[in-house]
Amino acid sequence: MSAIGRSYQRWSAAVGGFWATTFLLPRIALCCAGAGVVTNLLSFAGLRMAGPFMALAIVHVTIVVLGLALFSRIAYHHYLALRVRGTGADSSDFASPIPGRLIVVAVLAGFYFIALMLGTFAVYGQGAPVMQDGREVWLYNGVAVRDLPPGSVHHFESITLRVFSAGWIFFGLLTALIGHKVEGRIRMYRYHLSRTAAAPRRME
Repeated sequence: MSAIGRSYQRWSAAVGGFWATTFLLPRIALCCAGAGVVTNLLSFAGLRMAGPFMALAIVHVTIVVLGLALFSRIAYHHYLALRVRGTGADSSDFASPIPGRLIVVAVLAGFYFIALMLGTFAVYGQGAPVMQDGREVWLYNGVAVRDLPPGSVHHFESITLRVFSAGWIFFGLLTALIGHKVEGRIRMYRYHLSRTAAAPRRME
């Protein structure tokens, strides 16, 4: 088997193992990251968020909702941590270890997202291309400052989608990894609290 084949097998085993042992919130976040990967690749072929592909906005909304849900779960985690403080609860959790490959991919996705944002702003600056009187022009502060070659508007829309989808990849992975640990700790705290509550009843 080639090195590529072996690497693919190790990667599949790592992701498959993580998926099988993680929780609902991280799984949804991983699905969003996967949708971001597909969208990002297709943006190089000209995909843009227009027509039926406006439905891709659902991925963006889902990422935002997952972020809010993660913050609420982190707050709940801290609440439970205060309740079990001083009761002898250990620092373990019910979450499986996070594969190192996923952490590396998340870090690389973050660098890719930042590089795309900075690169796009460096190339295009402020403003946006629009269709105006049958011409494609660059609009800045409501004023057409220069004409653009045909296809510039569609090309810019593809680049914009590329930047957004890179963000979906990064924030999807980040939410999945953090959510995995948080959910595991929440389950550990709840288990410990349930055992603590049941102890006096057993003594009676």
